[in-house]
Amino acid sequence: MSKKIYVSAGHGFNGDPGAKGINGTRIEADDNLKLSIAVEAELKNRGYQTRMARTTKNSPSIDRVADARNWGADCYIEIHRNGSNDPTAHGWEIWTSRNPSSGSTALANAINKRTIEAGVQSQRGIKKNTGNVDRMESLNPHMPCVLIEHGFVSNARDNQLFDQNLTAYAKAIAQALDDIYGSQSTTQPTAGLTAISGKSVATVAQMKEYLRCINPNAPDLANIFLAEGAVEGIRGDIAFAQSLLETGNFTFSGGTAVTLDQNNFCGMGVVSLGVKGNSYATPAEGVRAQIQHLKAYVNAEMLVNPLVTPTVGEARFRFVQRGVAFFKNNRKDHSGEGERWGRLEEKIDRLIRDVEKFEAKFEAKFERQETYVKNLKKEFNEKLEDLRKEYKDGMVRVHSRVDEILKNGGNTNG
Repeated sequence: MSKKIYVSAGHGFNGDPGAKGINGTRIEADDNLKLSIAVEAELKNRGYQTRMARTTKNSPSIDRVADARNWGADCYIEIHRNGSNDPTAHGWEIWTSRNPSSGSTALANAINKRTIEAGVQSQRGIKKNTGNVDRMESLNPHMPCVLIEHGFVSNARDNQLFDQNLTAYAKAIAQALDDIYGSQSTTQPTAGLTAISGKSVATVAQMKEYLRCINPNAPDLANIFLAEGAVEGIRGDIAFAQSLLETGNFTFSGGTAVTLDQNNFCGMGVVSLGVKGNSYATPAEGVRAQIQHLKAYVNAEMLVNPLVTPTVGEARFRFVQRGVAFFKNNRKDHSGEGERWGRLEEKIDRLIRDVEKFEAKFEAKFERQETYVKNLKKEFNEKLEDLRKEYKDGMVRVHSRVDEILKNGGNTNG
């Protein structure tokens, strides 16, 4: 049976607003509920059983400790945001009980790891209860439990990141639970969808042959795309197809903003007309940055390799709302990003179609070459047979002439 996760949106009971922003319009309790709803949805999508402490902005007070225990929760997560009179105070922090169990410690560490990767202004660390989260003391002996402060409602940048990365934060928390409990899914909801993550379908030979047919002078990058993609769990062939689209098949013509010397094969950093975009020290770094950027769209997992820093321009990884595009054709069920995702989906559809052309074109080319070789072999065998016949006929004539000479006593004049 799948694990039971209790999600508690902090404050919001009996009119308790929690912390407020500097101007008083940003209410912690409302933000807590938004993220809690997103977390619950992501957990359900992954097969967990869930229970919410509250689902509305103003709920009657309940005993959350008793509610979680009576339900038989395997884990308790409480969602909060911080607040301060100092608008420069910022960052995330995670709270446990005074003497956390090994389960609570593991949960805190897993969430800390995943949320940093999702994109936070700063991480203030994992802290032990000093008296302000006594629920942790009551819950800790019975189940792993943490309280997460998702930045400061009083800090502009923390608020911007909270709004921008809401879905990514929910996925990060769910992924942390997957890290601890393993996948809870018993179904295959991805049937019929094309994932951007996973192993490449096209081979290096197919990618090279495809590109050779349309641009023999293109740089040889197929090996790099597949190698970098394999490291991060992203399909390198899709990234390669993206580069074909963005660079005009590596001709860097037809309105492409970037140039070959930038080692930028996907238009990274070209945010408006006339902008040249990022530059990278080597082709390998350019490909790595592209793979990392695709990973940002695909999921909220940590990068395996260090984030690439461009020599010109700004790394774009932190601007991506993590995990909004992990399938190329599942906008409604998995992203909810509306028009923006629609544009991205259209582009990825084009990329997929390019990838699917690799094998077809390669196979057609191979078939033509195979037919050519068969015809060549047939022609060779026919010529060889003609030569054998000519040789045989010639030897017959030679032997006849030798016999004739011998009969005439060696007189070659006949």
